[in-house]
Amino acid sequence: MASGMYSLFRNLNSSKNTWAVKARVVRTYFQKFNYPQEIEKLEMILHDEQVSDRIHASMRIDLYQDLKMDIQEGSVYNFKNFFVMDNKMRNRTTSNEHKL
Repeated sequence: MASGMYSLFRNLNSSKNTWAVKARVVRTYFQKFNYPQEIEKLEMILHDEQVSDRIHASMRIDLYQDLKMDIQEGSVYNFKNFFVMDNKMRNRTTSNEHKL
C-alpha cells in the first residue's frame, strides 16, 4: 500500500504537514468535547501496509461533512496534507507515539 508517494506510519513526524499515507480504516467513532466550546470530531484508528502499525486520527466534523462521503470501516483511503502531533491522549487507542 505505501509505495512511491505514500509514507508508512513509522516514518511520520511533525516536521511538515504535506504527508501522504494510504491506510485502511479499522474503527470510526464520533466524540464530542465541551471545552471551551462544543466541538464534535470523527475519530479513526488507521493501519498501513505494516499491519502492526496503527495510528489514531481525528477530523473536525465540519471537514468530514465537507467531504460529502462516508468513511467506511474496512475501506482503504488516501490521506494527504495533515498534521502529525505527539500522541498525549490519556486513554490511547494505539501504541503509536504520534497521531494525525
